[in-house]
Amino acid sequence: PVDPYVANAVNTAVKKLRDQNQQLENEEAMKLALKDQTDDRINQWRRGKEDNLRALLSSLDLVLWQELGWKTINLSELITPPQVKIRYMKAVAKVHPDKLSQDATIEHRLVANGVFSTLNKAWDSFKVQNGMS
Repeated sequence: PVDPYVANAVNTAVKKLRDQNQQLENEEAMKLALKDQTDDRINQWRRGKEDNLRALLSSLDLVLWQELGWKTINLSELITPPQVKIRYMKAVAKVHPDKLSQDATIEHRLVANGVFSTLNKAWDSFKVQNGMS
């Protein structure tokens, strides 16, 4: 015979695990459904300017969501490499996966990840083009 207290604790733990697994499955299904849509959005934003950090930074407002609070950057603010570096650092700080708010939607997380990786690749090209290490 199993102690009723132990049986209740086991049942509660099993239910909690099942609920967590169901929630993870739901999130994965949502990610899958949104992935094509967000990939299209990111590809439209970066098309033709993959290595042009200035163009990517000046058009970020086209791909980021309003609640993030990103302010549009004019190309006139991106003339010198130090200006570009400052704007780049601010941009990656906004979309860094570890810096997103806890209540960010799955779609926002997918967009942020795509933007983050695109900006990092463009930054590497920018550093080479401008003799920065």
